[in-house]
Formats: sequence, structure tokens, C-alpha cells
Amino acid sequence: MHHNRSYYVFTGLHLAHIIAGVLVLVRCYIGALKNIPLDNNIFRMELASIFWHFLDLLWIYIYVFLLLNQ
Repeated sequence: MHHNRSYYVFTGLHLAHIIAGVLVLVRCYIGALKNIPLDNNIFRMELASIFWHFLDLLWIYIYVFLLLNQ
């Protein structure tokens, strides 16, 4: 039973991060459509890039951790 619960927790966390990442990207897109200063939108895009790279590293770590602890 414990194994199934952790599967749902990881799946839920993955979904939460994907939703957050998509919201960050949508905010960048809206910033590109509006006439906001370019510096502000570049900052938004850099934050989105950092967020997605952090998630990449996090999920690679989690995958390797789960793979080694089967």
C-alpha cells in the first residue's frame, strides 16, 4: 500500500510543477503580447528558464533515486 501512495504523491507533485511551469510560460507569452518594457519580459523569460531547468534537474534526480532504490 505504501508504494501506491508514493506513486500518487509523485504524480501529483509532477502535475503541480507542470501546471506552475505552464503558468509561468503563459505569463511570458502575455508579456510578449503586451507592450511592457523589454527588460521586464526578458526577466520573466529568464525566470521561466531557470524554473524549467530546475525541474529538469529535480526530476532526473528523483528518477535516479527511484531507480537505485527499487
